Amino acid sequence: MPIVEIDYGEFLKAFEGLIKVKVLKTWQNQESVNNSTGIEGLQSIPLSSIIAVNGLKHGDEIQGTNPWHGSTTGCNFCLNTSLNVWHCFRCNSGGGVAKAIALNEEIIQECNDLLDGGAFCKVLNIAREKYGLSLHQTFI
Repeated sequence: MPIVEIDYGEFLKAFEGLIKVKVLKTWQNQESVNNSTGIEGLQSIPLSSIIAVNGLKHGDEIQGTNPWHGSTTGCNFCLNTSLNVWHCFRCNSGGGVAKAIALNEEIIQECNDLLDGGAFCKVLNIAREKYGLSLHQTFI
């Protein structure tokens, strides 16, 4: 069977009743995000503070060179600042804040690599240390 990628919220739902999770999160001085997944707190960090793309700006999108593996054309990467997501046209993949941090910190090597649970925990720790994310989780 093929491997299926699920987000943290789906993971918690799958194990509902087996573990209890309490999540409290804030991003610097913003209000706490009221949900149980923790993803929204991480995704609230602006990608523009994590990666720099020099290129052409069209509205909310900046198209330029991929910050991780470069470009021969100078336009294989797009960052959408309003949606806070990115896309690599060479790898035909993209992501958000977690994947950008993982690539910056060489937790993953390629744009189309997936984050497993251990890698995601490393990303959360880096987000706390470098970008001021406050995410408290208690597993009971």
